[in-house]
Order: sequence, then C-alpha cells, then structure tokens
Amino acid sequence: MEMFTGVEYLKLDIANSFGLDKALFAERLAWVNRHLHELEDLWEQADEPMLYISGVMALRDAQAGMPIGHLVAFDACSSGLQLMAVMGGCLVTARNTGLVDPMVRSDIYTQCTQEMQQRVTLTPVDRKEVKQALMTRFYGSVANPKAIFGEDTPELAAFYAATQAVAPGPSDLMQDMLNAWQDGALEHRWTLPDGFVVHVKVMQQKLAKFEVDELNHATFSHIVYVNEGEKKGISLPANIVHSVDALVVREMNRRCNYDRAKVEKLQHAVSQELTARCVPVQDVSTQPFEQFLGTNVVLATRMDKLAGYSSEGLQRIYSRCCQLLRYEPFPIVCIHDSFKSHANDMNWVRLNYIEILAELADSTILQDILREITGTNGTLVKSTPDLSQYIRQSNYALS
Repeated sequence: MEMFTGVEYLKLDIANSFGLDKALFAERLAWVNRHLHELEDLWEQADEPMLYISGVMALRDAQAGMPIGHLVAFDACSSGLQLMAVMGGCLVTARNTGLVDPMVRSDIYTQCTQEMQQRVTLTPVDRKEVKQALMTRFYGSVANPKAIFGEDTPELAAFYAATQAVAPGPSDLMQDMLNAWQDGALEHRWTLPDGFVVHVKVMQQKLAKFEVDELNHATFSHIVYVNEGEKKGISLPANIVHSVDALVVREMNRRCNYDRAKVEKLQHAVSQELTARCVPVQDVSTQPFEQFLGTNVVLATRMDKLAGYSSEGLQRIYSRCCQLLRYEPFPIVCIHDSFKSHANDMNWVRLNYIEILAELADSTILQDILREITGTNGTLVKSTPDLSQYIRQSNYALS
C-alpha cells in the first residue's frame, strides 16, 4: 500500500472534497500542489465547499507549524459490493471495487455505465441512474431498476447484462441469500464472528380500517406492520451484507483505538505460554483461517486460562497483539463506510481496513451465516480462494 505523510493526507482530503476523489492519489496531490497558492479562491467550485475550506484551513495551519485537530475522511469504494466480492471470492468484483490492481482507482458505477452504453448505443446512459439502480440490485430489488430503466426495455436488459459483467459473483451470492429465506419464520437470526447476534423480524404491512363513532361513524384506513411470517422475502441479502458491514466498523474501532497496556500484557502472557510448550512464537496473521477472529474476542482472553487454549489459537491471539502494537492507538470516527482520523494516522486506518477485508476473504463467514439461518450444512465455494493475497496488495480499498 502506498503510504503518505500527514501533510499529504491533508492535500488528498482537500482534493477529495473538491471532487477529485475518483483520480489517482498522485493526480490529486499534483492538483493541490499546482493550486497551492490559490486554494482559498477555489472553494465555491468544490463539490463539498465547507469540507474543502476546512481542509484548506487545516493545511495552512500545518504549514505554519501549528497543531491541528482536523479529521481526514476516506471512504470505501462501494462497500456493499466489496463485501460481497470478499465473501464470495469474486476477483472481478474485487477489481472493480478497488481491492485489486493497486495502480487503478476503480469506480464500479462508471464501469457499469460504460458496459451499458456499449449495449444501448442510441440512448445516453446516466451514471447517477446506474448508481441508484446498482446500489439496490444486489440487495434483491427488482422494482428499483424497473422504475429507472422501464419494464422490458433494451435499457433494462443492458443494465442486467452490465451488472453481470462488472459483478458476476454477487449475482450468485444474492440468489444464495434469497434462497435462505425461511417460509413462515417470524424472524431470521445469525451470529457474527465477534459474538454479535442479529435478529431480523419478518414484518408484514397490513391495511387496518377504523370506525370512529364520535365522528358520525367515519372510517379511516391506517397502515400497520405486524410480525408475521411469509413464504418468500427479499430482505436477507441487504440485511446480511449490512450486518457484515457493521462488523467491519466495529473491528476498525477495536484495531485503531485499542488499550495498549492490556494488549502488551496479553501478548507477553501468550508468548510465555507458547515458549513453555516449546512452540515457536511467530506471526501467523497472514495465514488463511476459516474463522474470522474478532479483536474483542482476543481481548476477552483469560490470561489465567491460557493452558486450555490450543497452540494454534494462542498463535492467532499473539499475532493479533502484534498487529495492534505496530502503531500507537488513536481515535477514529466511522460513519457507515467512511472512516475519519487525524491525518497522521490515516496510513493505519487504510492498512487495518485492508487487513480486515483480507481476513474476511479467507473466512467462511457467509457460509456460516447461511448455515445458521437455514439449519443446513451447505457449502459455499469461492471462485478465487486466494483473494486475500490480492487484497493485501491493494491501494484504493479506501480512497
């Protein structure tokens, strides 16, 4: 991953707010450097004027040697599709969402628009409409793409063909998640690797009629929602992906803003236990493991019960401690798939995000979720089992 100084992150933040967030990092830095003498004069041209001028003010303070509290924000490139690519091992989708090809700043909405345009050459295709349709397409929505492109139109057919071209894996994953729907169930439940349990009630919309005697027996209709099962539903893909998205946010907080003294103490205790077993103490963090290891699970380790852990489990705990201790803890602000930190800490925000997604790519998280929902032992076969190796080389997972 390409690393930057704090001042360079301020410049990248300025470029992002101006509207250059789809450009390469080098191009963003070059633009700011070219306009360094006139940045204040360009604020009205920025996509986000207030964020832009805030970044410029922070840069000027840094240039004057003053400490700043400005937070730099980097966003995931289509986080929902990133996670579907990761959980299904889809190399194509990973490439189109910035997880592969470190020298390319991918934008799957632009790529889908271009794919559509090749199929409907007589009609201009609007990226904004494509983005709106694509954001819901892999969550099971049929109505939204129809509302945008019409029913049984060449544009709708081109849209579906384009989505299959730019994100082939999520199409299969979406169907797997739709098929997991339990006929008549009042709720769907699954457990995430960090111990969080998801309960999603099945709510049915009902139209209730009321008669009011005091108003001359006038009647009113009111929409109510009741917890009632149904034969089929389309909410599972969105709910599953969003739950994993929330797992990523929690894990980002844990890995960035950890308790250093607690981690150092645990690392030392685990190292002593492994040494007593004559087991080499080594970092296994990049080895593929089927079970994703939550940092909260690591920090819940009882140091007086280490003898009961397997050597492999202790190696993983030790390795997570090593990962955390590479850098001093720092606060982070997470808003869905946007991560904010001080400019001096942003390298570690990006590194942690890449590592979390790589570990998810090695894991069987989606298979485990589907098994718990359905009560079966189905197997999810990933198209690219070693996707984590590509992810660890990425540069634009957050940009």
